[in-house]
Amino acid sequence: MKCKSGVMPEQFDVRLDGKNALVILCENIEPVTTTSEDGTYTEYIYDRYTLVVPNRASLFNDVSDNFNDWLTKARQTEYDKLSADVRAKRNELLEESDKEFLIDRILPSSISTTAFTAKLKELAQSEMAKYRQALRDIPQQEGFPYNVTFPNKPQ
Repeated sequence: MKCKSGVMPEQFDVRLDGKNALVILCENIEPVTTTSEDGTYTEYIYDRYTLVVPNRASLFNDVSDNFNDWLTKARQTEYDKLSADVRAKRNELLEESDKEFLIDRILPSSISTTAFTAKLKELAQSEMAKYRQALRDIPQQEGFPYNVTFPNKPQ
């Protein structure tokens, strides 16, 4: 997650909480100098990741000695969580739109094969079908899962 601070963050920190520990890892730390009426000051923009792990005596040294491995795991953990959250929202929107696509709601009880085929073609090319496909395509968006644009539901 992108963060901003007036204090330069450490590359990592370990905060103990009983049997667990919060491991905070930072990368891409960039100073940004700003000038205002009050003077010049520096802020730091960086990527911050966290992991909750069992506490142990050697944890600080383990993170220090294997920082890149910990960072890789933290990045993957964040990616997996964000992906799951986006997919859950997408699935909820698909479920909400299911009722728009139920055949028994759309078609009369007696319909000819030709009319049925024509109606299916119409449905497949409808705005609702395009909306539902756009929802299914969300994981293929560039920037997924960090920068996702959900489509607007048609009226």
